Amino acid sequence: MFVFTAALWTSGLIPEIMSNIQNPLPDHNNNIRNNAIISIVSVTFSQILSNVPFVTLYNNVMISNGFNADDVSEWMMLAAASTIAGNLTIFGAASNIIIIEAAESRGVKAFSYSEFLKIGFIVTVANLAVYYLFITFLFGRM
Repeated sequence: MFVFTAALWTSGLIPEIMSNIQNPLPDHNNNIRNNAIISIVSVTFSQILSNVPFVTLYNNVMISNGFNADDVSEWMMLAAASTIAGNLTIFGAASNIIIIEAAESRGVKAFSYSEFLKIGFIVTVANLAVYYLFITFLFGRM
């Protein structure tokens, strides 16, 4: 997965896609906007690339946009949103696929995609709301 995502970055495909998506910009007065963008992009692209490879790529996007060690709120939002994105669908995290394949190889009926999504949607939305509020309004103002 990491080789595939690195190839997507090197080919210019990911930078091209990201140039068409509103990107967060380092601005301490804009935590609400930045964290919303980071959350939406993290959850969406983690379903395509899986959450850990997504962070590897999006880290480059944030650094090239000018984020640094002072932008703690945005980095925390990336960590929180990409982590919780793994709960949305089976494809959101490689560990989901590994566990389902292991269960099926032992004869256990695993979750279907839609069964996983029904539970994953509730878990992801609830957790993402808590993370967003905490990081943006409490942590972001410390």
